[in-house]
Amino acid sequence: MKRFTKRTRIVLGVVLVMALAVDVWWFTNRSADETQQFSLITTSTTFKFSDAGELPQYDPVTGKWILDGKPIGALESLVRHSDGRPDGIGKFIVVRVAEPASVDDVRKALNSLIDQGICQAGIWDQPSHDKTSEGEVIIFKIDWVLDDPGEKRLCHSDVN
Repeated sequence: MKRFTKRTRIVLGVVLVMALAVDVWWFTNRSADETQQFSLITTSTTFKFSDAGELPQYDPVTGKWILDGKPIGALESLVRHSDGRPDGIGKFIVVRVAEPASVDDVRKALNSLIDQGICQAGIWDQPSHDKTSEGEVIIFKIDWVLDDPGEKRLCHSDVN
């Protein structure tokens, strides 16, 4: 096997150093916005609904849940059951998020669910003009969510 020429070795060395520099820059210069905001665990449970307008919607501006155009307090009366299926997960809620929803809007909605002891949910995130449409969501378990100061909140269910 023929050895590399001096010029080839220098070029390969420069490429290697540049690749390492890019790796170091990539992993050390991420902005705070790129930090994972929450962790969700998907389940095998899905939920079909016939009218998305009957789902509570989180308003990230006011921090309140809205149903039929009016703010509502506790969501406990809207919690559903998994119908006793073999993969049943117990109690859950299906909600909507405002359009367009950012990652921070979803994080705030999840924190609101945790505040009410709800750790299993489905989120319908279709455009608001489709709010009366039927749909299906996958139910997930909320593992943890970052609060406003950036602290990780584990979900401990009082409702589920």
